[in-house]
Amino acid sequence: MEPEDLFDTHGLVRSARDGDARAIERLYRRYIDRVETWARGRVPLRARDLHDTQSVAHDVLVRSLLRVVDGDEGIRTSFRAYVRRALRNHLADLGRGTRPLHADLDTDLPEDGPSELECLLEREFEAFVRCRIDELPGPSRELLVLRFELELGYAELARRLSLESADAARMRVNRVLDRLRGAIERPA
Repeated sequence: MEPEDLFDTHGLVRSARDGDARAIERLYRRYIDRVETWARGRVPLRARDLHDTQSVAHDVLVRSLLRVVDGDEGIRTSFRAYVRRALRNHLADLGRGTRPLHADLDTDLPEDGPSELECLLEREFEAFVRCRIDELPGPSRELLVLRFELELGYAELARRLSLESADAARMRVNRVLDRLRGAIERPA
């Protein structure tokens, strides 16, 4: 990482704390590939049926960004170090089975619910992603619906799509997610 990236990241974190939605989006885009790289091959075996590297990376990064927006004082070092530590802790929790495997993000939020900013950011990002999903070819859209909307497991997905194995279904889903990520990360 270049020195100017560190200053830019620090500025983005400050802007995110001030509620700048674009800063949050830029931090997400800047770090999602890094977090996936850090997590690759580290998801505990017992959790691999329910969690792939991409979902673990996304969960950790979103939780970290929510903590930035909430002004978490635990972020005293660099954002990069904070996210790496959060990933290590999350992977350790998955390995110990101390967190429910299908925990909702809401479990870390105050009882009065998410802030208006968080709700707005979530709605805007969901609308943005849905537009990118609509641009995918029909079979790719169908695959995402079956996997994430109907929550089919990879074995069931393989059976429905006449694929040879659950791993083949997982690979196909990951390729579609890679295409979707590329569409999301393309500058507007």
